[in-house]
Amino acid sequence: MNIPKEISIECTSSNEIILTSIDKQKIGQFAANIRNYKVPDPYKDCSYVLTSASTLEKKIMSRFTNSGNKKAAAIIGEKIAKRALNKSIKKVAFDRSGFKYHGRIKALAEAARQFGLNF
Repeated sequence: MNIPKEISIECTSSNEIILTSIDKQKIGQFAANIRNYKVPDPYKDCSYVLTSASTLEKKIMSRFTNSGNKKAAAIIGEKIAKRALNKSIKKVAFDRSGFKYHGRIKALAEAARQFGLNF
């Protein structure tokens, strides 16, 4: 991608670019070109939800009063493990989406392991 001479670029982090120029139209066009440039996702259309559990399900909701605690997370971990094992899924990957492995995340994972899932 060719950078116009009138535009200066500063990368402040791995996902942030600062463009400066006098010409707003050129910045807008170049920014649009940057947004259109996308690295292909190797996992696109390769992942499927095979089973799930949520604190919003009525049968699960009746087992606790507060859905935002470790007890609720452990119940969800148990349900996910049971549903996965019913579909003959024994080994799974655990994506904590950047959250630290403690508290509710840890309770969910440990409950899933306790009920038979291998991470």
